[in-house]
Amino acid sequence: MANAGTPSAEFVVILYMADWCLDSVLARNALKRAGIPFVEVDIDTEPGGKDAVRAVANGNCRVPVAVLQGSGAQTQVLIEPSMRELVEAAKAFMQFTE
Repeated sequence: MANAGTPSAEFVVILYMADWCLDSVLARNALKRAGIPFVEVDIDTEPGGKDAVRAVANGNCRVPVAVLQGSGAQTQVLIEPSMRELVEAAKAFMQFTE
């Protein structure tokens, strides 16, 4: 599990991805460019990674999947989002949870 930036205690993005998946690499790069801190979970190398992504992606093992978690029970799951959708949702969610 790799950290890019330092997620705050109130907000975290968990990016389930795989290095072989172009959309996953693009999602990681989009979050980095936007300055959005995230925790990267490579489903192929992280123990339990595939089970974890299935748990949040309706039983499917698809990538990229971004889980936006705020303080309390605030959670949003994006399954195979566009890069624009991912960044806009993360920014909006960060503002909402501040």
